[in-house]
Amino acid sequence: MNGLLLLGEPNELLADLRTRLTDQSVSVYEYGRNQEALDALSSWETDKNPIDRIIFGPATIAHDLPRSLGEVDDLAQAHEEAVLSFLLQLQAAGRLLARSGGGQIWAITQEQSARYLFPLPTSPIDSYARRAAVKSFAREIKRMDVNVNCLDIQFQMDQTPDDQWRVMRNRVNIYASRLRHQAIASFSKFLCDLLNQDDLPMSGLVVPVGIGLTEQNI
Repeated sequence: MNGLLLLGEPNELLADLRTRLTDQSVSVYEYGRNQEALDALSSWETDKNPIDRIIFGPATIAHDLPRSLGEVDDLAQAHEEAVLSFLLQLQAAGRLLARSGGGQIWAITQEQSARYLFPLPTSPIDSYARRAAVKSFAREIKRMDVNVNCLDIQFQMDQTPDDQWRVMRNRVNIYASRLRHQAIASFSKFLCDLLNQDDLPMSGLVVPVGIGLTEQNI
């Protein structure tokens, strides 16, 4: 791994991933998911700062349950802008790695089952749109030695206090075995293992990570 570019709003998962890779002497660069990130991808000089790994962090959606027609319009506009921005950055990331000899692109999305139990800042509309974009783009860019995949992560224990976790977990009865505390560090380590494999035998996949998840792709 020559270097890694993290794109997205700062969160605990990306912070742990950055620390883990830095400890491995990997150069890590970070930009928020906005026009600044798109500009960086379009003008990146790989001869000065070589990278062959790019990660798009999970999008934060504060509220996606509209209560009025006005909120429906606002939500639709927000999703349209977010997905368009992601598509533009995904294309720019693919071109960047294709010009520099290939590599890996990962888009991280939030698995949706726990959002009905906990107030998670996530949206199924946004997540499914990103997964579809990854699958489609992967078919176009694989011939240029760029692997594009999606990591769909289950609810992590670090996202809610223990007492709230126990109360909500008990309400799901027989499905409680599917909702177990998953530390952010465990997700980060798993992704690091994938990033460190130069001959990664997968592209265009949605990789579900969690306990008892419904099959997404593999």
